[in-house]
Amino acid sequence: MAADPISILMIDDDPEDAFLMKRALARLDAKAQFNHESDGAAFVRGLSDPNIKLRSIADVFVLDINMPRINGFDILQRMAERSDFADIKVIVFSTSETAEDRSRALHLGASRFFSKPTSSAALTEFARYITKAPF
Repeated sequence: MAADPISILMIDDDPEDAFLMKRALARLDAKAQFNHESDGAAFVRGLSDPNIKLRSIADVFVLDINMPRINGFDILQRMAERSDFADIKVIVFSTSETAEDRSRALHLGASRFFSKPTSSAALTEFARYITKAPF
């Protein structure tokens, strides 16, 4: 019996980054359900409903840090306030390369921190990682 496809939600204000991620997943022929939320504030509003479980939203969250209105750190903080956050996989995927941002994201509960790659080959490898990694 085939495993269910992994569900990925990318929270990133840049639609081009989401398009490139979706294309990288398609190149891999990854069995993945990909969704994109471009507004961190809209995502946080959805978190206010305690009846919606994070696991039902996605298996893996790919989160940008640098977004307007509500940034990725704020989203991580809001997710961490939920009782169902403990086993959620959040990969921060940011243009930031600073040790401070990496440390802060991991401290707030991110599973991993990656700087956005500059080549399509590196993005494809990242896509392969998020679909295969046991975390």
